[in-house]
Amino acid sequence: MKNEGHDGVTEKGIKNQKTVRWSIKWKLMGIITLLVLALVALLSYTQISSQRKILEMELNERIALMRANLIERGKSFIINLSQQIENDLAVLNLSGAMQALKESSESNREIKYAILMYASGLVFMDTHRPDLTQTKLTGVRDKRALNQTRVAVMTYREGDESVIEIVNPLQISIEPWGVLRLVYSLKLLENEIAISRKEIRQEIKRMIYRSILTSLLFLGGCLLLVFILSTRFSKPLIRLTESARKLSKGDFSISSDIQIRSRDEIGVLGASFVEMSQDLESSYKRLEEYSNRYRALFEYSPTSLWEEDFREVKTYIDGLRDKGIEDFREYFNDHPEELSHCTGMIKILDVNESTLKLYEADNKEAMTQNLDKILTNKSHDILKEQVLAIAEGKAFEIQCINKTLTGKEITVLMKASIPPGYEKNWAKVLISVHDLSERMRAVFLKDMFGRYLSEEVTNTLLENPDLVNLGGEKRSVTIMMSDLRGFTSLAERLEPEQVVQILNTYFEVMVEVLLKYNATINEIIGDALLVIFGAPQKMPDRAERAIACAIEMQNAMVQVNEENRLQGLPEIEMGIGLNEDEVIVGNIGSSKRSKYGVVGSGVNMTSRIESYSVGGQILISDSVRKQAGEILRIDEQREIIPKGAEAPLKIYEVGGIGVPYNLALEEKDSSVVALERRIPLLYTALDGKDVGKDKLRGFVSCLSKKDAEIELQEPLELLTNIKMNIGDVPEELASKDFYGKVIESTSKDQYRYVVRFTSLSPEVAAYFQALRQYGAKGMVSA
Repeated sequence: MKNEGHDGVTEKGIKNQKTVRWSIKWKLMGIITLLVLALVALLSYTQISSQRKILEMELNERIALMRANLIERGKSFIINLSQQIENDLAVLNLSGAMQALKESSESNREIKYAILMYASGLVFMDTHRPDLTQTKLTGVRDKRALNQTRVAVMTYREGDESVIEIVNPLQISIEPWGVLRLVYSLKLLENEIAISRKEIRQEIKRMIYRSILTSLLFLGGCLLLVFILSTRFSKPLIRLTESARKLSKGDFSISSDIQIRSRDEIGVLGASFVEMSQDLESSYKRLEEYSNRYRALFEYSPTSLWEEDFREVKTYIDGLRDKGIEDFREYFNDHPEELSHCTGMIKILDVNESTLKLYEADNKEAMTQNLDKILTNKSHDILKEQVLAIAEGKAFEIQCINKTLTGKEITVLMKASIPPGYEKNWAKVLISVHDLSERMRAVFLKDMFGRYLSEEVTNTLLENPDLVNLGGEKRSVTIMMSDLRGFTSLAERLEPEQVVQILNTYFEVMVEVLLKYNATINEIIGDALLVIFGAPQKMPDRAERAIACAIEMQNAMVQVNEENRLQGLPEIEMGIGLNEDEVIVGNIGSSKRSKYGVVGSGVNMTSRIESYSVGGQILISDSVRKQAGEILRIDEQREIIPKGAEAPLKIYEVGGIGVPYNLALEEKDSSVVALERRIPLLYTALDGKDVGKDKLRGFVSCLSKKDAEIELQEPLELLTNIKMNIGDVPEELASKDFYGKVIESTSKDQYRYVVRFTSLSPEVAAYFQALRQYGAKGMVSA
């Protein structure tokens, strides 16, 4: 072993110290030289720039003052000369005006030339170019001069010099005669300015010379001082350098190598270096602890984490780039076998406990050895997108389907990123896998509920789990029930596909309107709808909202029937009933099967009210009318005694609603045709859904598209449903039943009523249409 000196440095180290010492010295001298030069240059530049700006400002002020004085003299001169010329022109002394202009321009050295022009643009006199006399000038400057109404100043270049033109309009009596133009040369002024600028440049050069001399003297002193100080500092710095090399190799026992006894900054640096080495040793131990903690966080993170090695993939991608391939997507699409080769280079380094739990693996070995079981048909495309994203330096994120080791499908969100420090070699790529199965279930439930509830109500159900638990609460709600008139008999005449098509068209339009008003569709029963307003979300304006919704639904039937006509299907009509009552609402059913519903006598009463309605009609209870207030348009009111009621019940026919909805039912064709002869009629009153046994006789005297005026043998109560057949017609037509509801009594002493048709067979409808056309001569307004 070679001997070491008293300071613990070998001869080789001493030789290195000499080399390093001089290197530091020259570096310090170079740095100080650059700093001093930069500082002096900055100060000199600042001083010279400041002085130059001051001189330029003074010069500019002088120039501005000289120009202003020239303009003021010119204005005064032209005004006096204009008065003299106007006086000569007023007495037609043209030669006197010309003589005055000539003498004035010759006597004033600042004037380059003068022009006297008529208002028409003809030159009266030009002292510079006499040949222009009686010539019309049309240049831009000439037009501007003629347009002046008072003394004006214009500056422009004429040839290679700048000139100032002062223009003054001339006026004889009250009529404009022309203009006087005096052109002043700025050549003398520019010469004086050039001399001043030259003096400024000379002064700046002198300042630069003085600054350079000062800089050189200052730099020499600084270099001498740096040489002395660097010689003193170099030796202890070399010791610190050698200790730093040992420290970089993990040798923390270096305090004995540093023997710096000075109490200046170098001594403090040496002591700090020893303290730093001790801190580094402590930090190294903490780093090991942090590494262990990271492993713990990785292992027990609630998110599925994968560590993968992409180094071979990086080498492969770099090789493709060297071949000039930049569009990797196109390359892999053209060479799928290369993609398989590339993805086969990915190595799984580790997975955490959440990964084992997510994929139902017993241990890491089972997980890594059965990767083929978690892959699906689209896994190949997912790996391709992952490799492409990392190769292009983009974030990778994809939602996909995986399988657990037991074969169960799970929806996951997969993300991939390169941790800091591994960007160059891709030795570690971190994959996170988030289980979206529960979230997808929530989305599925929302989509399912959204078919029958508004988005707002659906979100309420999903955000408030209590609402989907078994049980309920009492709530005041507005209940709506709608039903298609005569749809049962219509369905018997149509093919099943046509029935479904009509219902789908009808519900498509109606549900859209209902969801617009945040209604809760409780039931779809055949062709009927049971809807509630005010549950599960409370609605202070539920009654007004329900009525507005009902009006819009009735008006939307035009769209439904238009679609039916296009499909070759019959038109349909709908009746609506509304009731306000306190009911029980909640999720009703068992733990395995339940639905959000409403229970109470108010539901039954709504059904009764709806049964009294005819096509295109909206009937509401008195409780709904009171809840809605004064914004309703009531077309008719009446009393009924529905089944189960102890006292008569008032119901109201609604025709419209005011602010803020401003809706009304669309007007219907109500023209009535008086028939030339009465049509025999057989009828039977209906008790609920039961048909009476005895058929009574009557007559049809008037017809409209939807109504008939009939004469009967016995009295009928209003809103009674009747079944009818036409008499004295062939059996094929007489056997066709049709139905109606008594809506009006037209005579007090005779049994004459208006019946609204609720169901017509095609044969009866065609027969009535022919009767209306035959009796058109007797058409009257209902």
